Amino acid sequence: MSIFIIAEAGINHNGDMSICKELIDVAVNAGCQAVKFQKRDLNLVYTQDFLDSPRESQWGTTQREQKSGLEFGKDEYEEIDRYCKNKGIEWFASAWDTNSQRFLLQFNCKYNKVASAMLIHEKLLNVIKQAREGAKKRNFTQSFDLIVHLKELDLKKPEQQIEFFLKLPNSKGRTNKVCAFVGPELLDEAKKCCDGVYREMDFASYVKDKKGAKKISMQYDVFIAQANLMGKVAAAFGRILGPRGKMPSPKSGAVIPPKGNVKAVVENMKNTIKFSAKQRLTSHVPIGSESMKDEQVKENIENFYKTLVNVLPGRENNVKLITLKLTMGKSIQIE
Repeated sequence: MSIFIIAEAGINHNGDMSICKELIDVAVNAGCQAVKFQKRDLNLVYTQDFLDSPRESQWGTTQREQKSGLEFGKDEYEEIDRYCKNKGIEWFASAWDTNSQRFLLQFNCKYNKVASAMLIHEKLLNVIKQAREGAKKRNFTQSFDLIVHLKELDLKKPEQQIEFFLKLPNSKGRTNKVCAFVGPELLDEAKKCCDGVYREMDFASYVKDKKGAKKISMQYDVFIAQANLMGKVAAAFGRILGPRGKMPSPKSGAVIPPKGNVKAVVENMKNTIKFSAKQRLTSHVPIGSESMKDEQVKENIENFYKTLVNVLPGRENNVKLITLKLTMGKSIQIE
């Protein structure tokens, strides 16, 4: 039995052709038969919110600038093609979208790798259909949940703990109930758009009232807070909201300056989901409801998966298994 060894270069060239050639040389010297790269159309693979989000790098201050800096274009791939032919090694790239797949066809590579992110389009609709058919009708609207199983992460290391917030492109079926902790600066606006409001003067009474704080935590899905009051919010509600993963977080945009736009924050929080894998490699996340169209659920899942892969250190290699289920239905594996 012969073994075909592929060297995964991915985007580890950092957008630098000299580094790219060094990676090819290492693959040749190690006896590999091929070297593989990755190709993406950023506007198809990533959401606009993600691309506009901050990230410091040698190319700029946004995710878009960083991702663009790592992408090779036609000139670079023509050079890769020439260099690999000269070195006597095959090359190809995994296409993360249909545009990239068409782009790579011009080089007539012997091999073709379809990125895992592309495998969920038509198959995903079939999975959603199976999940619907496998669940009995109930007297309530059931939710679609993703069960995400990760692998090869050491959660004892903080840098490998995964947590992110994501605003879905479509409603997940039920909007989040939002509660605000505010001072006089934001009180009037918060009363207009929040499901619940607690004033700065109310905080002290909950420092010792654990039962009352717990009741509040169960009434609302998301909590937002005025930035300069976070210390007081933590003292009164932190011991209850913290373990439940509901403390207002700057990461999610739930901490607002005294002159901030409460309405905009609340609108964003209404349809935001949180994914967390800090203690266990398996986590559940709501992604839709049976009242939604299949295409809407599909779009939510694809959006979530792209975001998940982007934050994982090993990208899709850290994903062990993802299943989809309705509240009272069976889990269906997404392949």
